Amino acid sequence: MPGGNAPKGPKTTEDETLSHGQKAVGKAVRRAIRASDKEAEHEAFEQHKAEVKEQKRARREKSLKAQARKKGITVEEVVELQKPKKLKGLKKGKKKTAGGKSLHSARYARPKHHRSRKKPAKSAPIPEGAMRIQKYLSEVGVASRRGAEELIALGEVSVNGAPVASLPCFVNPETDAIRVSGRVIKQKKAKLVYYLLNKPKGVVCTSNDEFGRPTVVNMVKYVEPRRIYCVGRLDVDSTGVLLLTNDGELTQKLTHPSFGAAKTYVVTVQGVVEAPAIEKLKKGIYLDGRRTSRAGLKVLNRSKAITTLEITLTEGRNREIRRMVERVGHTVLKLKRVAIGPITDRGLGSGSFRELSRREINQLRKLTEEDAKPQGSKE
Repeated sequence: MPGGNAPKGPKTTEDETLSHGQKAVGKAVRRAIRASDKEAEHEAFEQHKAEVKEQKRARREKSLKAQARKKGITVEEVVELQKPKKLKGLKKGKKKTAGGKSLHSARYARPKHHRSRKKPAKSAPIPEGAMRIQKYLSEVGVASRRGAEELIALGEVSVNGAPVASLPCFVNPETDAIRVSGRVIKQKKAKLVYYLLNKPKGVVCTSNDEFGRPTVVNMVKYVEPRRIYCVGRLDVDSTGVLLLTNDGELTQKLTHPSFGAAKTYVVTVQGVVEAPAIEKLKKGIYLDGRRTSRAGLKVLNRSKAITTLEITLTEGRNREIRRMVERVGHTVLKLKRVAIGPITDRGLGSGSFRELSRREINQLRKLTEEDAKPQGSKE
């Protein structure tokens, strides 16, 4: 227009105006559809709620009628009985229980057994010069400790004329008269014996096997009738040196990890054991939530198919080496114990055994004395 300022902007044609109008109508229609869908959904939800409420009411009514018939009263009386009784004399504020405590404290308080838990009573101290009766009966060869407990339960054991009624029971072999089935048990100081056996495969480390398999004790029984037992164990598939003795004190020291008695094994492993796996084995592997002790390890031979390792341990868990090797991704093909401390399998064939010399016995005792850790076991 002449003499005026016309607004600047894009020109809008009639087709564009029509298309904008159609879009607005379409949006309005979609909004209406969505609104109607929400309303329908809300109505369906409310209807479902009403149906559930009606079902609950019907079940409640049915339950009340059943209780009324059982007790021989009316439904109204059942309802009155189920109403909580109000406590008289309470001010507004915190509701209290009959005991005077607030409902909150009564609800969230710890159970009584948490507050009144007592520490376990300490075991009775062993009198000087005395020992547990089942241990004594085991040492003199009457029965094993478990067998002695069974004899006590049957009333076959008496001390100074009085039957042993309960355990623990401590006896002094030098002053007490101990009888089993009426027979006096005299203390005989058993001669201590020590055997070194090279266990073959398929033999179990036990005195009696329920499956009838050969045992290491039976291998020496024809020359040693006294009761002896294994110092540590080797599984049925493992081979190598094993000590057999009736010296309980030395057995405890050689098997307890606090004394650190070393056992050396030659282990044949499937595949090539690489340096990272060897470092893991040296530092220790977590078994049953606890890391194994550090191991001495040498690679004796390595090929594409197998690796031969020499492993030295100062503890003896169940199938420890086999489980350690499995944790680093390999399988043990062959396992042989070649030494217990300074005692080796030199000159001892598979299935053979011999008595230890006095020098070897003293070496084992010296080993346990030197390697004992004052802080105790980690077990």
